[in-house]
Amino acid sequence: MKNLYKKRTFVCIGCGIKTIARRPKEKLKYCSLECYRSSERPNNRKGKTVKCHRCGVDVYKPKNILGRSEKYFCSQLCANKYQQETNDKTKMRENGVKSILSQIKNSKPTKLEIEGKNILNEIGICFTEQVPMFNKFIVDVLIENKKIVVQWDGEYWHLKKINKDRDNSQDKYLAKCGYRVLRYTDKQINKNREAVKKDIIKQLNQ
Repeated sequence: MKNLYKKRTFVCIGCGIKTIARRPKEKLKYCSLECYRSSERPNNRKGKTVKCHRCGVDVYKPKNILGRSEKYFCSQLCANKYQQETNDKTKMRENGVKSILSQIKNSKPTKLEIEGKNILNEIGICFTEQVPMFNKFIVDVLIENKKIVVQWDGEYWHLKKINKDRDNSQDKYLAKCGYRVLRYTDKQINKNREAVKKDIIKQLNQ
């Protein structure tokens, strides 16, 4: 059966976009409620224009909506896509941590990790090795009762910019969560083992 009404389009006076009217006989000025709120009686508006958390588009939110969330979206479609992308990233991160843990279990510890373990054993403290933190990354050593993380860094890898940036990001995140991060390189341990040991003891007593 043929449609009795022809599709009627109009130009929204708020955003200037040509839009198809849902009801052909209805006279419309705005393409959406957001456009109406953004354009009609601007002096009486009590809301605020914010940016969509996903695409960055400016969107008006009424006063009663503001403060309900830290994130705002221009549409439900953007909100749904953001949620899906966030969930995908979380799953990828969790799978990455599981994969690294599996590789660690099937591999032998490095000379640096063995020497670091010997130092901690000499100090006589309780610690756990290769611990996943917040499903984001794995740390070499966790001293839980002191909220201290110890990382044994091979200079060859950890002095590269990409790895230094990653290490700095991890350290900042751990600091926000209340952990202190101690980093010692293979060069420090090989050249001045006792100094490393004394520094760890000093940090433990703080």
